[in-house]
Amino acid sequence: MYENFQNQVIEAWTVTIIDEYQKIKDSCKLLASLKPPNFAISAEFTRKLGTWDYQTRTITLAQYLFVSGTWDDIINTLKHEMAHQIVDELFKTVDETPHGDAFKKACKILNISPKASISFKPETSSIHRKIIKLFALGKSPNKHESERALKKAHELCLKYNINLDSKTKMSDYGIRLLGPLFKRTPSYIWGITKILNDFYFVQYIRRPFHNNSSKTSKRTTKIIELYGLPKNLDIAEYVYYFLLHNSEMEWKHYKRTKKLTNNKQKNSFMIGLYNGLHKKLTLQNEKLAPDQSLIYLGDSQLNEFYRARNPYIRRSCNYAKSYKDAHSDGSKIGEKMAIKPGINPSKPPFKIEEPLLK
Repeated sequence: MYENFQNQVIEAWTVTIIDEYQKIKDSCKLLASLKPPNFAISAEFTRKLGTWDYQTRTITLAQYLFVSGTWDDIINTLKHEMAHQIVDELFKTVDETPHGDAFKKACKILNISPKASISFKPETSSIHRKIIKLFALGKSPNKHESERALKKAHELCLKYNINLDSKTKMSDYGIRLLGPLFKRTPSYIWGITKILNDFYFVQYIRRPFHNNSSKTSKRTTKIIELYGLPKNLDIAEYVYYFLLHNSEMEWKHYKRTKKLTNNKQKNSFMIGLYNGLHKKLTLQNEKLAPDQSLIYLGDSQLNEFYRARNPYIRRSCNYAKSYKDAHSDGSKIGEKMAIKPGINPSKPPFKIEEPLLK
């Protein structure tokens, strides 16, 4: 059900970039006559971040930029390629080097550096490598060893983010879109996002966007948008897909065991499962609380970044029929659930790791 939405995520990123292009264009009167180009996101780019093709009028951005880069990386790359478009279509400059005087003038309009590339180099910190190793130990057949490793991984995440608050700045944060796209978001999805928000140092919003691919009507779909430091987004993204897939398998097993003929109780079961896992992680944090150095007070810079991106937030409530037994059974399963290994900092963009699909 959830395996084949990589293209949906890329589509959503493309729509997001189109919106950002329009915002940049609208912010400067000198760009009023600039016509929006075609947009593409390429998995084939391994060294370059983006290109502008005058013949096809296409701005193409590297796929890995959206996974490993910050939001500033994405916007600066977009503006860099817009500058090339401005040179060709507004200035109509010919016989000049790609980054000559006309390009520098375009960069000044866009308020960016005329350098040919940004300083973008995905890195993995030593603390992040330790966390990855501990997640790997989480698959140990020894239950106690597995639990200790996963608990230690969470403790390191906690220490890492407590120590970061005074050192980070707005330009350090990134955005990650998570599929699948929903026409109507199932209420149990908020159980996953609550876990990510409360324990994995990210914030989220459900963002609607319009798809005009349909010739007969304008289709509105929604996608989950995460905010945080790139390394935290890596972990949160993995946890999201892990829970999405494994809870689906738990539901199918429960459905067979209870000999259910439909999915009426699925929502109650899934909400219970995520509540159970949330309870387990909360108890785990409470055991660490006596150590004052492990009390996380939040990330003020992340809050500021989130608010800058979402100045107007409307909260909604979801109501669904509740099945008490299914909710209770799901909760018991969730309390025993552990996030297993699979985080890989060098994973291909938008690819769900193999362990999730077994």
